[in-house]
Amino acid sequence: MAYERLEGGGAPPSAALVTGGASGIGAATVAALRADGTRVAVLDRTQPSHETDGVRSFIADLADPDAARDVVDTIAAEWGRLDVLVNCAGISGAMPVHETTDDAWARMIDVNLSAAFRTSRAALPHLARTRGCIINVVSTIALRGYPAQAAYAASKAGLVGLTRQMAADYGADGVRVNAVAPGVTDTPLTSSRFLSDPEWVADVVGPVPLQRAARVEDIAGAIRFLASSEAAYITGQVLAVDGGVSTSSLSAVPRRPQFASSLTVSP
Repeated sequence: MAYERLEGGGAPPSAALVTGGASGIGAATVAALRADGTRVAVLDRTQPSHETDGVRSFIADLADPDAARDVVDTIAAEWGRLDVLVNCAGISGAMPVHETTDDAWARMIDVNLSAAFRTSRAALPHLARTRGCIINVVSTIALRGYPAQAAYAASKAGLVGLTRQMAADYGADGVRVNAVAPGVTDTPLTSSRFLSDPEWVADVVGPVPLQRAARVEDIAGAIRFLASSEAAYITGQVLAVDGGVSTSSLSAVPRRPQFASSLTVSP
């Protein structure tokens, strides 16, 4: 890549872009980065619930191919640098393959994988100037099977592959690329189920060695670490933040549905 290296890359006042930063893990990540004095741009479909000094919000749908590029260009013009990109925006949906429509598949891949690709592509020249980094938020579902998550698992597994490939491609430019894979996490989207569905809680939390779901701050702390100078020699890695499930002999997969009764063969 052709670029003019900035001196003191990574040192305050650094600048970050967090997609999906209006709520949940993204909002916790914004708070964690701000605690280090990093200026943060938030790109989301909704307005953050609150804004603080040093936070700039952009409302856009990452399904729009131009959204990421426009925001990155604006940040670079206003702040003169970009040091950290956190690709946190994503959607989910529980569907096995035979129930997944082409539209549902395309939407999942576009938002969870293609949008991260486009945002990274726009950010890479700026990150090369600052010896910056990318952290992709994937899922432990990308690393192991889980019932009825075909499109979601494929999109997140694709993002794992993209993480490792970008790490290999851009390490010589000083750009680190890693991923964080959360396990079951108590977020605003799941909190009601934690309160109302004890059977589901037993399924997903029971096998966790630490015997609790992750808090959004747990995931944000891992992202903060990977964005810091303390992780200066870490790239191409997927850090599972799952309370130990991925290293346990216990299975975190709940009761497995049987689909045979719903599979039909055209005459």
